[in-house]
Amino acid sequence: MFIGPMCPIVVEGQECPDRPYQATISILDQDGRKVFDFQTDVEGNFRVPLAAGEYILHPESPNGIPSAADQPFTVLAGQFTQMTVKYDSGIR
Repeated sequence: MFIGPMCPIVVEGQECPDRPYQATISILDQDGRKVFDFQTDVEGNFRVPLAAGEYILHPESPNGIPSAADQPFTVLAGQFTQMTVKYDSGIR
């Protein structure tokens, strides 16, 4: 889980990397019903035990900004599904 951009002005030759971001995430089923919700750690990492199936990762945005898009994903039996979530900081 990352957030960016983090610099109000990007200058050529200067790095402005996205940063890890702690956020609340909801997992929805295919009908949009909440299955699970959790908070990532301070580095933006998370691990959630889910049964095999189709889900939607819904990054919560209580104030509208920062925001991130929903991501559909599939969990296969006995496997982890790796995902990257990028929040838009709203900085321009």
